[in-house]
Amino acid sequence: MGKYPRVIFVTSHSVNDPMLSFMMPFDLMSNCTLEQPVFAPIYIQGTIQAAPDGGWEGQATFKLSFRKGGAITFFQLMMKAASAGER
Repeated sequence: MGKYPRVIFVTSHSVNDPMLSFMMPFDLMSNCTLEQPVFAPIYIQGTIQAAPDGGWEGQATFKLSFRKGGAITFFQLMMKAASAGER
C-alpha cells in the first residue's frame, strides 16, 4: 500500500455500478489543477498512474467535481498532504 496519503472513492451500493472503490495515492497523481469554470462546478483534474500490481495498467485522467463547495479547501489540503508525503 505505501506510506503516502491517498484519495479513496467509494461508490454508493448501486448494483449497476461495477466499480465499488478506487484509490489514488498522492505520489502517483500528477498535473493536478484546480479549474473554476463560470457556469459549472469547480473541479480538480489530473492524471493518475497505475500502481504496480494494482489491478490495472497505464494511466487515467481524473476529474473531481464539487457541486456544493469545498474544492479550493480540498485542493489546498491535498497539495499540502502530497508535499508532506514527499519528505
